[in-house]
Amino acid sequence: MQVALDLYAYLPDIFGDMSGSFIGKDLSLIPFLFETFEVINPKGVLEWIKVITNIQRVEVSNQIKRKQKKHG
Repeated sequence: MQVALDLYAYLPDIFGDMSGSFIGKDLSLIPFLFETFEVINPKGVLEWIKVITNIQRVEVSNQIKRKQKKHG
């Protein structure tokens, strides 16, 4: 999982055009990162990156909802 966390930090964020909310990570760098860091288990690392992205997406959504309630 540590490799996934390390590589996750290199991936650029993707935000929605209209809402500006966090959508996920741009995975286009994954092949380059896997090769550069000589990832042994790319499928496993990619699955962890997906899990981390989903956790971050939920957290960002919750933060936005809390701010809207506070200011709404």
